[in-house]
Amino acid sequence: MPAFWHLGHHQSKWWGYNNIGEIEYVLENFDKADLPLDAMWSDLEIYKDNANFDYDEGRYPHDAMRALYEKYKKRWIVVVQAYIPTQRDSICWTYPNPLDYAVKDGLTGEPLKGFEFGGWMYFFDFLNPKTEDYWVKMLEHVDSKMKVSGWWLDANEVTDLVNVFERSTHLRNLEKRK
Repeated sequence: MPAFWHLGHHQSKWWGYNNIGEIEYVLENFDKADLPLDAMWSDLEIYKDNANFDYDEGRYPHDAMRALYEKYKKRWIVVVQAYIPTQRDSICWTYPNPLDYAVKDGLTGEPLKGFEFGGWMYFFDFLNPKTEDYWVKMLEHVDSKMKVSGWWLDANEVTDLVNVFERSTHLRNLEKRK
């Protein structure tokens, strides 16, 4: 059985809460309007440069976030995506050999790289039994910075949005010709 609050009222905005003040504004207004709210969800903006697992303490100070959710008695669900950012300064690269846990090209043996909302990245190989250790370490890292109520696993499939964006641009150009 899920926890009772799982079945309650949730609020999420796909991109757009740029700092703790904007999150507090939402919580405060739900409270003022006496609207039911059990949990808020945060998307990739909580990470530095939208890089998975790399919590942005500057815009979302740990202690202040914890105090904010305690003040309003709400749960916090944080997004995590199934990829390793290519940015070498990301927390993901502090773990030894992160590319050992990436899906490899069947011909070259090189890690596959794709483009997601967080930028260029490598896909996790969940068929590799060692990937679980890496994944757990990264989740523990984020949780150590800010205790979260739950995880939102997004983009857990191999996706490359470059073609999607190119196709969208192409379709818009075709529509202009009509």
